[in-house]
Amino acid sequence: MTITSKRMIIEQAEQRATFEGDVVLRQGELLMRADRADVWSSQPLGTLESAQERGTISKVKASGHVDVIQGDRHVQADVAVYDEAKQEIELTGHLFGEENGYQVVGARGVIYLQENRSVIEGSQVTIPATAKPPTPTDKSRSGAGGTGAVVQPPRDR
Repeated sequence: MTITSKRMIIEQAEQRATFEGDVVLRQGELLMRADRADVWSSQPLGTLESAQERGTISKVKASGHVDVIQGDRHVQADVAVYDEAKQEIELTGHLFGEENGYQVVGARGVIYLQENRSVIEGSQVTIPATAKPPTPTDKSRSGAGGTGAVVQPPRDR
């Protein structure tokens, strides 16, 4: 994982580094941007570079204008918590996401990185309009076509 920012504060006793201002985190195809990020290590930091080299970064909490990009997936939220051991990112606050033309808003979401899957709670999904309406014999497509649709999940009773 590489991290850049305008300012970095290391707190050895808490095994935490705080990054502030134009924070950018990269790990493989995962890119996360935020105003601030707190990074915890499972071992004493020494230097952040040595923690990155040893692979001891255990958790990252990014906050403020958070953008998470992985492949075609782009999610924005107020807060994102990356758990290295679980390979998950939990997102909360003003969640908005886009992937393959679909848009979703929700209260809380989890991206399961290794499974290439996301779960969004309290969600509303916008399905993109199709280029042409399906024909009566076209069973591979559904919907009215050309109008986009908003789908809301059933409410718990």
